[in-house]
Amino acid sequence: MHRHDSQTDTMVIEISGAKRPPDRFALLGNKNRTLRVLLLSSLWCCTSWAVASDTSASATDSGTAEHFPHYPVQNGDFSGYQGYSRPARWSLGREAGDAVLAIDPVPRQPHQGASLAVIRCQTASQGYLFQDVDLLSGSWRLRAEVCGGQGGKSLLEVSGSISRQSEPIDVASAWQPLELVIPRVAGPTRIHLRFQTGAAAVIKFRRVRLDAIRLNSTPVPLEGGTVLGGLLLPQTPSPAERFAAFELQRYVFRMTGRIPGLEGRDRTATGHLIAIGTAAPSEVRRRLDDLPPDAYLLHRGATVTSLVGNRGLSTLYAVYTFLSQQGCYWVMPGELGEVIPRRMALAPTVSRVVSPDFHLVRSFFTGFQQFFPQGGWIYINTDDYRDWALRNRFNAVWSGGATLDWGADRGHGWIQNSGHSWNALVAPYQKYFDQHPEWYPLVRGRRMPRSDVSIRLPNQLCVSNQQLRDHTVQQILAYFRANPRSQMFPMNPMDGPNYNCECANCRALDPPGHAWNQDFSDHPRFPNLVLPPLADRYLNYVNHVAERVARVHPDKLLEFYNYASRVPPTREQVHPNVSVKFTYLSGREMNVSLMDPRDPLARKERQWLDAWAHCGTRNLTYYPYTDWEHPDAAIHWYYNTNDLLRHLKQRYGCVGAMGETHTTVQADPMWWGIYARTLWDIRTDYRALIGELCRAFYGPAASHMEAFYLSMDNALLDREGPRPDGYHPNRRFEFSPAEIERGRDHLQRAAGQVASSPRLLQRVDLARFAHAVLTVVRTRNATPRTDRAATLARQAFHDAKALRNKYTLLVRQPTYKLLAEADE
Repeated sequence: MHRHDSQTDTMVIEISGAKRPPDRFALLGNKNRTLRVLLLSSLWCCTSWAVASDTSASATDSGTAEHFPHYPVQNGDFSGYQGYSRPARWSLGREAGDAVLAIDPVPRQPHQGASLAVIRCQTASQGYLFQDVDLLSGSWRLRAEVCGGQGGKSLLEVSGSISRQSEPIDVASAWQPLELVIPRVAGPTRIHLRFQTGAAAVIKFRRVRLDAIRLNSTPVPLEGGTVLGGLLLPQTPSPAERFAAFELQRYVFRMTGRIPGLEGRDRTATGHLIAIGTAAPSEVRRRLDDLPPDAYLLHRGATVTSLVGNRGLSTLYAVYTFLSQQGCYWVMPGELGEVIPRRMALAPTVSRVVSPDFHLVRSFFTGFQQFFPQGGWIYINTDDYRDWALRNRFNAVWSGGATLDWGADRGHGWIQNSGHSWNALVAPYQKYFDQHPEWYPLVRGRRMPRSDVSIRLPNQLCVSNQQLRDHTVQQILAYFRANPRSQMFPMNPMDGPNYNCECANCRALDPPGHAWNQDFSDHPRFPNLVLPPLADRYLNYVNHVAERVARVHPDKLLEFYNYASRVPPTREQVHPNVSVKFTYLSGREMNVSLMDPRDPLARKERQWLDAWAHCGTRNLTYYPYTDWEHPDAAIHWYYNTNDLLRHLKQRYGCVGAMGETHTTVQADPMWWGIYARTLWDIRTDYRALIGELCRAFYGPAASHMEAFYLSMDNALLDREGPRPDGYHPNRRFEFSPAEIERGRDHLQRAAGQVASSPRLLQRVDLARFAHAVLTVVRTRNATPRTDRAATLARQAFHDAKALRNKYTLLVRQPTYKLLAEADE
């Protein structure tokens, strides 16, 4: 029996007479056969923050964290969190007493290094920490480690297709291993970390893992009458190669109902083989020579198909591309976003060598879009977003600070720190101003570390100061020593409004002949502010540091933002190891190409880019924005994104994209699909891709969904007339009431087509919700406010409210406020 406790957002499950193995230790205080199990499962999900090193030595002093597997048990190292206090994916079952699940150490951010699950028993207690996993048929070994106060007991348990417990152990202050061999298991399985205490105590668990001993493999039919006899790994496979084999086995089973055997562990058969990673023949791997690290190939030989990349991450790309050739898609994060077809036989591999057009960094930005306290669309965890990004061939997940290290299983991904760093990572005034006031700007005759304007942001630095430059070099070298996998360090000026240094040495770095007046009065327009182009002084500092860092780390890059006062320099050339990040927001309309010869804003944007190219920029990266004001509204910026990426690559040699792509994936999966595909191939036909994704994702509603997305794209492309006053793409001026109504009609028809399929209907309903939010945004910005706009707004609010309640959607704060205002 299930009941929901609305006061605590927890689920109480009462189990009476349930089948389970006999307890190896007695049930404390239980005098009847009914167990009341409180599932302390948070509705919040955790975000993704990279850390320089493990924040808890006690969490990783057993074994090597590098090779700790993060599958099929998820979050077995307790590094991901719900609500900043409980481990994601895990719940607490409480059978007797009073126990609370927590984390040690308590994270400052919602993701950190390997940690500990802590169960604080306030009284004599009994219960278990549990997670549900879906296991391939075979034998498995479950392991964990436990420690705690004297008098406690612990054991491992599995339930599902098989019920089994390990022998209980007496918990001690030192870490002890727990192990359970599961000889025959298949399908949905619940793993339990069970505990019992005789009094108040603390029980801690860490390093929970499931390892396959042997899977029940069978040959897999191939089209043409042959079979896939097995998979090959190198003699000493990397963690990413092992994970690639696991993913291949898992998805082939889901498609065909058969598990291809892994040579050396499972039973294999005579037939075609798939070689993964460096198990591929050397003559095949040589085809990747001189290509970027993320390049990979699929090669179909007479007896062996090779799936291999230039590193572990790109070998995973090869496996997911093979699965894509079989009809698999990952349109949105999580299980709802997967398309895994049923197949009688696997299709032959299409041989190809693949190298990304944007070969440096291709980032997905979380921006707290799915995490506490700002909420998110669905109850989804960090690893779902990471794996969605991986399967769509992004190489970074960024939350605004450091990118997330995906772990050895997922090939780590692109690792860097980013953001405004001078008065933060490099020389935070809170730490250094008292001792080194000369590092901070001279403003009106005194050193001022922090602005007195608006929200009092930190000021820029005295970039000419040699001691500061020496300190900066040492800071960066120390960072790369502590983070050897990191490939880039931010050398980005602070965000404004704030002050620049007025000392003679800094002013001498500016181009001559410019007035100077740092008058920030009349916020926020600052009509009296007069500054010279500051890129020369900034770049002189960055170049100096880059040259010295390159002597130690010739392959590392420094990032430099080039917007606002960072207009192109007139004297400085960009150091080869400086990556200039293009963050210019021209405000051109969404239907205007970057290369439009008539549009003045597009022309100004090109002039900006041309000037930076003439300064020797070799590693241009792009800082994209989507709608940060309305992240749960669909954007439909398909043409603009496809056009911009193509021309940035063709004309300016852009090598990466990492910025504030705030729009939730569920709000506009077509935009995310176009963005991901174009980063790899700038020749992508985005309208054809919309059709491909709709046919794969929406089933019988595909034609209506394709018509919806293309009609909204046409609304942007066909907009005519003068530029609206106060134009900004976030305000959705391009969409007329008639076009919005037409879009809703397509979505209503799509929902009717899949009304009998809850899974397909939910996918359509997410698009309906995003369109309703878009409608509220557009009608709020309508001037004058017409009766038709008011009717549309009421209808959209009703749609959004009904869908939000139906699926318990956790929207982001701006959407919550927008809908609350619409309700008024």
